[in-house]
Amino acid sequence: MANLLKALKVIGNNFYGLLFGFTLGLYIDVDSGGFCPIEQIIILSIGLFIIALAIQCFFYLILRQSQKAATFTFAVLLWFFAFGAFCELSSQALTGLRLPIPNPNLFLFAYCIIGIIILCICNKVPNTAFMSKSMNTVVLVFFLLILSKEVAHVIPGEQLADKVLKVMRKQNGNIELSAASKPDIYYIILDAATSFDNLRDIYDMHNIDFSDYLKQKGFYVATSSKSNYDRTRFSVPSSLNMNYLNCLTPVLPKDAETDAAFTRLIQKAQVITSLKELGYKIVNVKSGATLTEYDPYADVNIGYSFGNQVYTTVALDMTVLGAIENRTDFIGRYCRAKQSWLFSHAEEVQKIKGPKFVLMHIFLPHQPFLFTADGHPLPLNKQIDGATYLEKYRGQAIYTFKGTEKIIDKLLMLSADKPPIIIVQGDHGPQMFLKGWPYSEAYLKERFGILNAYFLPGTKSTELYRSISPVNSFRVIFNQYFQTHLPLLPDISYYARPEYASCEWTAWHNDQKK
Repeated sequence: MANLLKALKVIGNNFYGLLFGFTLGLYIDVDSGGFCPIEQIIILSIGLFIIALAIQCFFYLILRQSQKAATFTFAVLLWFFAFGAFCELSSQALTGLRLPIPNPNLFLFAYCIIGIIILCICNKVPNTAFMSKSMNTVVLVFFLLILSKEVAHVIPGEQLADKVLKVMRKQNGNIELSAASKPDIYYIILDAATSFDNLRDIYDMHNIDFSDYLKQKGFYVATSSKSNYDRTRFSVPSSLNMNYLNCLTPVLPKDAETDAAFTRLIQKAQVITSLKELGYKIVNVKSGATLTEYDPYADVNIGYSFGNQVYTTVALDMTVLGAIENRTDFIGRYCRAKQSWLFSHAEEVQKIKGPKFVLMHIFLPHQPFLFTADGHPLPLNKQIDGATYLEKYRGQAIYTFKGTEKIIDKLLMLSADKPPIIIVQGDHGPQMFLKGWPYSEAYLKERFGILNAYFLPGTKSTELYRSISPVNSFRVIFNQYFQTHLPLLPDISYYARPEYASCEWTAWHNDQKK
């Protein structure tokens, strides 16, 4: 009780510093396009609220005035998170005046001077009830404005998610599983992992060790496999629902953000719900990608914490930390730790008591390119193309394959008495040849060719074939292990226009034979 009273004394009637910290979490999502699941937004908002509370307590200990502590907290947070906007507006102003844009270090120096001036002004702010009420009101209005935008985004998104789930359930019909033995299932998605043929023909990679490794371990490698869709938000929901998404076109809006719908199509996918009804525990390994970072419906979320990589990187880029990235490698170190966690912690996943279905979405070898082939760090660079893209992708692919070998070795060693089912699969290929719309044939060949390998212990499946696509992966597994008789679907690859909201798909020819 005493600690609570002290905390209330620190806050007093001046809650605007704390509320501003909480609101920043919502604002980051609104500013970045509203692509982050609501549960992750809440986590970041609470985290920023705690940081704001710590800052306010710090200033209260120094100044012994709750209003000034709140004012300094507000100013520090505003200054820290406004750097990206300051640089953008300054660059636009200088360009409009036809003046050269100075070295980024000058922007940072000028911004630090501005910060000192702001702190001096805050120190002169009168300590009055009117000032407290004014600041509380301003921040409260800002909070309500941002909250209304979030609600306007979240509610329609959740309503759309319910619609698409119902349509997909109807499309799949009633699927019931039964099995005397329930092996663990590991679905390892290597983001943008292309086929071995593409690695050889496009990326000049010959005698790939990973291909030989998979075959030696007993994997069936579908050498001519192609993704069913050209991007993650379509391909992963399709594979986990064992069906194409084209049935959803009538209910998907043409000009609205639909990530909530595709996220729920993963979290409540046919594969996951059917296995859960059979008694499987659902384990989600935190990926850093928006769609698969956190699953509120999973039994376990495990992995490197500190949030959604895409969302967190956007947040950090807004701040002063983004300005000193080339010196501190702060964001790069975070991204590397996030993506390499599973390579050295697979035993933590395996030790979760089963039977279990484990979704391992690894955001590699997809750019940003973070690793050399030997695992050495690369400076964070998000805009790479041409020959540089080829070189960086090739190195990161080798690093990813080495890490995946560690995962597989650990899983097989720790499960020797009851070998698990393992799928290693790319969700789509890379994009070195992406030059805009309309897509070239070279790009589509690169984009659709994927790595696709299966470890199916205790059975010699006759349903696997070299051009099998992800939409049929779990149809084969359910037929082989869970007493279903699901027909295999035609293997078709679909692409959409590059606009993010586009959900109108066009079929690309696939002349591969079974």
